[in-house]
Amino acid sequence: MKKIFSILTIFIFLQTVQPLQAQEAHNELGIGVGAMHYRGELAPIINLTQPSFGVSAFFRRNSANPAWSFRGNFLFGRVVADDSRSNDAFALARNHSFKTTIIELAAVVEYNFFDMGRDVKKSEYLWTPYLFAGLSGFRMDPGQNIRPTYGLFTFSIPFGVGAKFYAGSKMNIGVEFGARWTFTDFLDDVGMEVNLAAPGSRNARYYTGNPNDTDMFFYTSVNVAFVMFKKASACPIKIPN
Repeated sequence: MKKIFSILTIFIFLQTVQPLQAQEAHNELGIGVGAMHYRGELAPIINLTQPSFGVSAFFRRNSANPAWSFRGNFLFGRVVADDSRSNDAFALARNHSFKTTIIELAAVVEYNFFDMGRDVKKSEYLWTPYLFAGLSGFRMDPGQNIRPTYGLFTFSIPFGVGAKFYAGSKMNIGVEFGARWTFTDFLDDVGMEVNLAAPGSRNARYYTGNPNDTDMFFYTSVNVAFVMFKKASACPIKIPN
């Protein structure tokens, strides 16, 4: 993994410093829809069998260097899981479920591998894969816990891969898979005393959890982005009367 990371870092560096055909910086507004998944105490690996729905909106700034884009992102969705749908004896004995709504604001940097311009006649590539990473803050609402004892606002590190495709000078479409490495272990509402309204205490055997391994959520989406053109400037040539 270290060798792969080193090679990828060198490749990105060389692509960035080598002469590139500069393009005009431009902005995009976009929307996306997709599926959200979860990983945590109820699912040690990403839980693909219990997806939920998510929607997003974003503002993207494409710099004059076509390798880099900067994006502000809004995400609204939900992650869910239910022990009763598991085949694991431990999960069935715990019999826990949760539905957590997430509202997220994120700032990310995208690295584009190809120069996908806005003019099909001038662009060598009509699509580009990209990597992204950044920082986000999000609020979670545990729908089945009316008096949570933990903080509902926290941060995460979003990262992932995607691809953008030319769909005309004013629009492009894309697909993206993004992960969020969160700073909370309560995305799934698992813990000993996490609900002030719940009668009694939970069984420590099933609800202690692993505080050293925080929860994650994932968002896979299809996106449409609309290019925002600058207003045409006034003609600098004066026409004599």
